[in-house]
Amino acid sequence: MYRNSLKFADLENYINTEVRPLFHDQGFIEAFDFFCIVIWKANRAKSKIARRFDDKPTADTREDLDGKIK
Repeated sequence: MYRNSLKFADLENYINTEVRPLFHDQGFIEAFDFFCIVIWKANRAKSKIARRFDDKPTADTREDLDGKIK
């Protein structure tokens, strides 16, 4: 997937103008946008969070994950 790198120069703006409305409309965000938030909030934490995802078994569908969260 091609991404215009200029829009990521200001992550806060990207998150507020693109990720936030998508999450509001869809109720979920993709992994890429999730990690944009992680990098924006705490860049040092991105490796730790990625490892935590690797350590956990994955669900087959988004609905499975949603059911576990609720």
